[in-house]
Order: sequence, then structure tokens, then C-alpha cells
Amino acid sequence: AQSRPVLADEPVEELQVEPINRLGERVPGDIRFLDHTGAEVTIGDYLGQGRPIILTLNYFRCPMLCIETLNGLIDGLMRVDWQAGRDFTLLTVSFNPEEGPELAAAKRESYLTRYTKPGVGEGWHFLTGEKDQIDRLCEAVGFPYIYVEETGEYSHPASVIFIDPEGVIT
Repeated sequence: AQSRPVLADEPVEELQVEPINRLGERVPGDIRFLDHTGAEVTIGDYLGQGRPIILTLNYFRCPMLCIETLNGLIDGLMRVDWQAGRDFTLLTVSFNPEEGPELAAAKRESYLTRYTKPGVGEGWHFLTGEKDQIDRLCEAVGFPYIYVEETGEYSHPASVIFIDPEGVIT
């Protein structure tokens, strides 16, 4: 089966949740979200600033894999000289359309207490959005996910996606 964002009425057993290679493809800048303050933003708002983007797709109520991905990202970033907001931009986007800016703000605050480099507050953005916009981003970057009705959770890969300042997946 082909990995891709999944419609709610599709049988889970026929689908896989392995990342799809989208290297060299451009992420559309017009995909719309709300940031952790509730402000409307587009992916394009973070492009063209001369800084690459590190994108993670997570859901904020995830009981395991998303937490591990973000903790691992912070552990790795604490070991390099680069700083979010100065050398790159971090975007963490929820693929659960039921999650909103208030939860994004709380999750962001909890991660900012761990990732303590200067300027990170201006450099790490937590975004939420509508399902159609989430699915556009997930499709563009090759991130499939499945909502599993029986558990009320999502099946998804762990991934960190690097995007150049002009929006090309690197």
C-alpha cells in the first residue's frame, strides 16, 4: 500500500505509515495554520528569511512517539552551536485538527524549559490547523498518518524534516 495521509473511512490494515521521500520538492507557502498565540500564519511566513527550517509533525497529546521525537531533537540541538531563531527556525505542527493554539502554547512552554539556548523563544513555533491544511502539509513533506478509532490515537512515523530557506525539502 502507498503511504500518504489517510481519510477517516479507509481501512487501517491496508495502509502503511512510512515516510515518503520528498527530497528536492518544494513545500507550498500558502498552507495556513494558527500559531501558539492564535495568530494566523502560513508556511510562507517562515520561508525566505535566510534560515533553514527544521519541521516536526507531532500531535500534542501523543502518549509516546511524539514526545520521544521532540526530546531527541532537543538533545541533539543542545549539542550544536546553532541556535533556533538565529541560525534556523523550528516549526512543530500538530496533525491532530482537534488541537488548538492553547494546547500548542502549553506544549511549547514545556519544551522551551528544556531547550534553553538564547533566542529560542523567537525561533520555535508551534502550529495547529484545519484538517485540509494539515493534510496538504503532510502530503507535501511525505508524512503519512492514520487515526486509529479503536485507541483514539494516531499511528505515524517519527521524522524530522529539513527545509531550506526557500522551501525545498533537503
